[in-house]
Amino acid sequence: MKKIVLSFCVMFMAINLFAQKTTIAVGEVAGGSNVDAERVTALRSLIISGLASNARINVLDVNNLGMSAANVQLEKLQQYNVQYLVTAKINSMSGSRTYYSGSYTYKAEMQYVVTITDVVTGQVVGSQDKTHYGSSAKGYEGACADTFSLIGADMRSLVGQYFPLSGKIVSIDQSHPKKGAQTVYVEIGSDVGLTAGTPFDVYQVVEVAGQQVRKSIGTGRVKEISSGTLSLCQITKGGMDIQNAINSDVSVFIVTKNGIW
Repeated sequence: MKKIVLSFCVMFMAINLFAQKTTIAVGEVAGGSNVDAERVTALRSLIISGLASNARINVLDVNNLGMSAANVQLEKLQQYNVQYLVTAKINSMSGSRTYYSGSYTYKAEMQYVVTITDVVTGQVVGSQDKTHYGSSAKGYEGACADTFSLIGADMRSLVGQYFPLSGKIVSIDQSHPKKGAQTVYVEIGSDVGLTAGTPFDVYQVVEVAGQQVRKSIGTGRVKEISSGTLSLCQITKGGMDIQNAINSDVSVFIVTKNGIW
């Protein structure tokens, strides 16, 4: 059995109504004194592949940009339109075995941290600590491999949490007399990596004390990608509020939330 311990140290990424696909570079992945180079290499590879599996971001390996992962030049990353640098470190990795009913069970524990740095400012804008537990009847190597099995899910969670997409609702496709908007078109699509099935929250922009703020008015899920800049979405909650806001010429937009897509 695996357990995951999550700690989001800093929440960032102010929502932009007109999101663009983000470019991320993966830099150094280090290891503590008790972590061998093979584990470090494996983690770095899984971080890259896990991030790259998300269509909403572009992922670059700094080793392919003419620089060392251990000595990244932020100014040079800007030449490649990189907005964020991702680095990581395995702080600890340990193992044990237990004997029961004539056989051994091997267990492993890995704790690592991922750090996100703003390339322009050089400031750390987010970090994610995780602890994974693995087990195997096939030796310590099997248990270690088990601890790495959720790295891909970790990266999908990181992207969903830190790099949400947003887009304005431009029209109502179908509505119900009592339930309001049922399906809507959103001005965002495959150009920024939006995919069918993505869950989202719906907000309207309201003015409070002379400032524009967002107010949650519903939820939904992307039903179909119509083009690079347009998607059909299913409203699952708040249809009447959404319809009333749109009919009153109030800006209404979606913001993707952490989930499976």
